[in-house]
Amino acid sequence: MDIEPLLKKFEELQGNERIKAQRQASGKALKVIKTAVLNQMQLAGIPMDRPNKKYPDQIPRDGVRMSVYKDGEGGSVYIHPNVNYALIFVNQGTKKRGYTPQKGKRYGVKSISSETFHETGGIESRNFIGKGLQSAESTAINILNTELEKAINDLWKKR
Repeated sequence: MDIEPLLKKFEELQGNERIKAQRQASGKALKVIKTAVLNQMQLAGIPMDRPNKKYPDQIPRDGVRMSVYKDGEGGSVYIHPNVNYALIFVNQGTKKRGYTPQKGKRYGVKSISSETFHETGGIESRNFIGKGLQSAESTAINILNTELEKAINDLWKKR
């Protein structure tokens, strides 16, 4: 498909019409990516609708947000830290943590060797944002192209 004529038309359009068309097209494409990220979260075993123990009004589904830039030139799908901070750690993972116990009766250890290290765990990376982006990338690009083409033609007909 040759998009040169459409790009020339789009460059001729000015002002709020053009920005509005770009924002709407970007929003529709980002919605596809957000849905794919939510699907990957569900596949990773994250309970989507179970409330947070400390903040019962927050659920993991609400932690994934999307925003379109004001100029309409793009947007992002991200984890909102104020809604569900733990999702950031589940997505990226953490390194294994632990400690070396001290000698003495109080700690239950009689002698310490250099190999004594008690692991207390780490969070395995699930990378649901990256997987969601990969699975929906081509679909989002197609939606963005068709929506922009449709908006350009509609705006061009109005002039």
